[in-house]
Amino acid sequence: MKKALLVALAGTLVSVGVSAQPPVKTNCDLKRNAQKAECQASKAPAKTKAPTKINLVLETQKQLSRRGYNPGPLDGLMGKKTRQAIMAFQRKHGQPVTGKASEKLLQQLESVHK
Repeated sequence: MKKALLVALAGTLVSVGVSAQPPVKTNCDLKRNAQKAECQASKAPAKTKAPTKINLVLETQKQLSRRGYNPGPLDGLMGKKTRQAIMAFQRKHGQPVTGKASEKLLQQLESVHK
């Protein structure tokens, strides 16, 4: 009797969509959770004032553009034109030519008048 009752209950649970195993997370669920975490993180107060790498590149691109250099699109991505513009600035101002964005370079760009 107990076995028949358990089988009947199991059949009922399956038929209404209840299962003993947790639901499998889909890519949509994972993306939704990541977006929610990103949203919550953006509302949290900043722990540090150090710019992120993309912001560092973007700010460097803006400063280069304001000073007459062509870093390409102001998109925060380190591309060929951004690297060339950094190297041109570094050469003109007697800096070691690395072609890399850095906080030091950004400070130098901000201290140089157009």
